[in-house]
Amino acid sequence: SLARQFYAALFKSTAQATGVELENVVYVKSSSSHYFVMTPTAKSLIKCGVVKDSSHQPLLDRRNLDMSKLDELMQKLANFPFKKDEPAVLEAMKSGADEGFPGYADGGPRLFDFSKMRRSQEGLKVVPPPGIDTDASGYEDDALLVSLVGDCLMEPFWPEGLGIVRGFFSALDACSAVKRWAEGTDRVKTVAHFDTAFAKLK
Repeated sequence: SLARQFYAALFKSTAQATGVELENVVYVKSSSSHYFVMTPTAKSLIKCGVVKDSSHQPLLDRRNLDMSKLDELMQKLANFPFKKDEPAVLEAMKSGADEGFPGYADGGPRLFDFSKMRRSQEGLKVVPPPGIDTDASGYEDDALLVSLVGDCLMEPFWPEGLGIVRGFFSALDACSAVKRWAEGTDRVKTVAHFDTAFAKLK
């Protein structure tokens, strides 16, 4: 995982070689596949012809995208050596053989709009029994403690390590809240305990 603020020179070289300005790049490799997540700037997508009309709303409406241009852009980036003294991913995959692009495991590259993010307002909630007012007191013994964990807390998904952070930490935070609840802590203090940690999750 690489971010422009930490590797400014590398990202500048990437832009010069490919014409694409990136904010981040994540590369995950398994025994059978290679997975890229990148955040090109809107300006780059327009300049490269991926976005047909810069005034179209929403900008990344599929009807406003040239998918063949997006494919070209992706292959350019996969051919760029992000690590010093190591070959680019496509070069390493071909291993010197005269082969074309190996293809995609699914429908090809996709674009998601990360300029807007949705976040759950509540990560933990105490649900009273049916027919009981939520402002009432004394129903804790029959109430249900409900918690969101992982990527349910924030969308869109962004696998730069944040997904696993939210996954583990929010699950542990939920366990901590359940422990307090089981020990007899009232609902206000239990929710406040969870919310303190929830506010710190990126």
